[in-house]
Amino acid sequence: MKRILFLLLLLLGTQISTVNAVASSPFSGFYAGGQLGIAQRSDKTELATAREGSNELKGISKRKNIGSLLYGLYVGYGQIYDSFYWGAEFSLGHGTGNKNTRNTLKFTDLTTGTAENGTLVTRYKRGVVFGVAPRVGIVFDRDNLIYVKLGIEASRDKAEARVDYAEEANAASVSKSKTQVVLVPGFGYERAFGNILARLEYGYRIGRKIQTGNLFKDVTAKTPVSLESRAHEFKFGMAYRF
Repeated sequence: MKRILFLLLLLLGTQISTVNAVASSPFSGFYAGGQLGIAQRSDKTELATAREGSNELKGISKRKNIGSLLYGLYVGYGQIYDSFYWGAEFSLGHGTGNKNTRNTLKFTDLTTGTAENGTLVTRYKRGVVFGVAPRVGIVFDRDNLIYVKLGIEASRDKAEARVDYAEEANAASVSKSKTQVVLVPGFGYERAFGNILARLEYGYRIGRKIQTGNLFKDVTAKTPVSLESRAHEFKFGMAYRF
């Protein structure tokens, strides 16, 4: 009986120590903060080759890099079991970098071989971004956390395209808006300074296409423009743990 009582007290003491250790961890509980960063966007423009009679519009498939500034807010919750961390957070963000990209269009008369050039101007505009991301990681030296995350982001994005070619009367400006849901895997390092949590984080935003309507309205050949934007994102964040 004494042995059983001793074992029960030992087990209870262990559980109390574990609970106290978890409760005293700087990464346990709710937190809220803001973040600022940069992104290296890679915007892709695609236009298939189209033929109408003896005329041909040569297709385009090109990527162009665009720098972008990122900013936003985030809130989350985390918990520690031994040295293992798990948690989840929600974010609200936006960014700059919605710039025009320009690609040369080539119109060719296949009968005579005569060629004329125009310019296809496109822009991929990202809207306000809503995100959710589970996080798991390892805590070491009590105040340091290395983690990985699998973010999911939703935004209302817009693809715009037009032709700068004065003599092409049947050219038109086209655009389309679409709610995009994309994956953003990433990893980071977080350091606790009391109740202040500072982090450095990398994420890769996987792009999805938006296809506009036909660029040239009064021809039978289909001329939709597809735009896609993906990015390497680097962020610095600072939060307060409650």
